[in-house]
This record gives sequence, C-alpha cells and structure tokens, in this order.
Amino acid sequence: MLDEYKWSNSDFEERHDMITAHQFKNFWFQKNLIGLGGDIKSKAVLAKEKFIYFGTDNGDLADPDHQELLLLQVENMIHRCSDKPSLVCDKHPFYYSSQIAYDIAKDHNLDVIVVQHHRAHIASILAEYEIKGPIVGLSFDGTGYGDDGTIWGGEFFIGDLQKGLTRAGAFAPLNLLGGDKAVRDGYRIAISAMIERGVKDSSILAWASRMGLKDINLSMYKKALQLKLNQVSTSSLGRWFDVASAILGVCLSSKADAQAAIDLEKIAASESSDIVLDYTITQQNGFFLIDPIGLFDLDRIVSMDTPKLARGFHLSIAKAVAQAALSLAEFYQTHTIVGSGGCFFNRLFSNELKRLLEKDGLVFLLPKKFSPGDDALSIGQVFIANFMKD
Repeated sequence: MLDEYKWSNSDFEERHDMITAHQFKNFWFQKNLIGLGGDIKSKAVLAKEKFIYFGTDNGDLADPDHQELLLLQVENMIHRCSDKPSLVCDKHPFYYSSQIAYDIAKDHNLDVIVVQHHRAHIASILAEYEIKGPIVGLSFDGTGYGDDGTIWGGEFFIGDLQKGLTRAGAFAPLNLLGGDKAVRDGYRIAISAMIERGVKDSSILAWASRMGLKDINLSMYKKALQLKLNQVSTSSLGRWFDVASAILGVCLSSKADAQAAIDLEKIAASESSDIVLDYTITQQNGFFLIDPIGLFDLDRIVSMDTPKLARGFHLSIAKAVAQAALSLAEFYQTHTIVGSGGCFFNRLFSNELKRLLEKDGLVFLLPKKFSPGDDALSIGQVFIANFMKD
C-alpha cells in the first residue's frame, strides 16, 4: 500500500515537501525511529507504528548543500513525532550521515543506534517481503564499513530480524593500495591480487604491456603489500568486478561509479557460451571464502576472446555464490535466499544466480518495491533497530 502525504515545512525546497508512506501488514515499530541511510544515495525515513515515511532523495552527501537537505529533512521528521525518536545511522564513523546523526542527537538529546551497512541491505529486503523466518542473505556491493574495520561488500549472512544476522562467508579479500585511488584504477587492485596469488613477475609484466600500462614497478607493489603501506582490505564483490574488468582489458580505470562492472556486463551480454572460470571455496571454523582464481590464469586468458571470458567470470561468480548459499540453506534449514546491494543491478549475474538457486529448489528474492542500492539503507536501518534489545 503506497499513499502520498504532503508535509509542509518552510525550510524545505518545494521538491522536498512530498513524502510517501508504506504500510506494513505484519510489522509494528515499537518506537519512533529515523534512519539516515548512507552517504552516496542519501534518503531518510521515519518509522512509526505500521508505517515507514520516506523522505525524498538528498543526493551525494559529499556536497555540503545535500548535507543541509538531509539535516532539514531529519529535523522535520523529529517535529512530526509525538514521542522522542531514536536516530539510526551507518556504522562508518566518518560518513557524513553518521556525523549528522550525532550532531542532531546532541542538539535534541536523542539516542543514536548504529547499524552495519550490509545488514541494513539485507534487512531492507526482509522488510519489503515482510519475512520473519530464517534466511540466507547475500549482500553484494562496492563499499561498506565492516565489523572488523575492513571494507565489506561480498557478504553472506544467516539469521532473521528477531535474532539478528550473522556473517557466515565472504569473497576473498583484495588489497586496495592507495585507498580511493585503487577504487578508481582497477588495474592497481588487479596487480596486487596477482602478486598475492603467486602469478609470475614475467606474466604480470607481459599482461601490463598488453594493456598499455607502462612503468609498472612490481618491487614497489610487493614492498607496499609486505609493509601494509597505505592499503585497505576489502571483501567487496564490486571490487572483484573491477579486477575482472581490468585483467580482461575492458576497463582499467573508471571515470564514473561502477563503470568497470557495467562495461564488463555489456561485453559479457554479447556472448552466449557457457564457459565457467575456476574458483575455490574454502572453509575455516564454519566461515567460508570464495576466491575467483580463474582470473589469474593469464596464459588461458590470452588464448580466449574477451566476451567469452567476461561471460565466464559472471557465470563463475553466480555458480560459486549459488554453491555457498545452498550449503548454508541446507545447514540452517531454510529455503529462502535474499539478495540486496548494488551488484544486483547486474542482470546477467542476478538472472544466472536466480536460475541456479531455483534449480536447487530454493526461493530467491530480490528487491522490487525498494531499491537494492544504498537509497534503501535507511529502511534496513530502522528495521534492525526496531528489533534491537535496549
């Protein structure tokens, strides 16, 4: 059920006056909650009783004007609550949205509840389908602050809203040498991954030459990896798509968000072969890691055309995820798999994963009403906060 409400506030621009509301049949909010979402696609929500009230998009909070819009939006929502609300924000300590939450909370003497980014993604789809039972959750995107201080983005969860979501697996970590610069230049991540997986120097340099990359100093890369200089570890599936795009020569450096992954999917969509690149799934103490090792077989890659390899990477990722999800579903006795996060905008990956999971008799749900992207984080935030014990 979707209804529109007009909330007037003289501080708001006209386009920020319209609020939509979604009513839930099986959920009830025990207290008023305001979720501030993330930073890239900021959207606040107010949760009260059986409704979530949506603010309009505030855009990227790197823009100070957009920060002001979020602040005004949250202030407006606070004034609409008869009882004091709690503010819910992302776990990342340096997100603008998190800092705004703490600033507003201090001004109004409100509580702040912190929710991890990828659990919020899973909770948003559980909210959409009003799922109360146990699930296996797939949270795949580019970036999110993890419980361990590393960057997550290729996470498997088991559990439910009432008992919580436990991390049960992830993609093998990649090292981002240079931080944000590595995110833009996927080839940097690719070279680091090659070195860590024992690819010969001569093979790496031959690959770099074919890609037109000049003056690659492998000794510098190795030294930086050894000393852990200016590097961040990430399990992000989005970064794995960047690595694949770079190694296959599709996109070495991105000029726009998700460009490498988008370009890789476009090339893969032109191919119909069923070649699957190699991968490994290893387990330790019940936690597993997926490593797409087939990307680093450079001799094989040289002998095949790019569209086949691009499709093969998509198929291998889908097959590995399906295999891991099936194992978790059997162990935790559930038939329901849910997926959210920006990687699910990739139709080739999503459709192949759905085919494989349903072939195994599982139910696979992706967002329909709400977005798989960060603009739905605030929904997941308030749902997780609603079930947290005081």
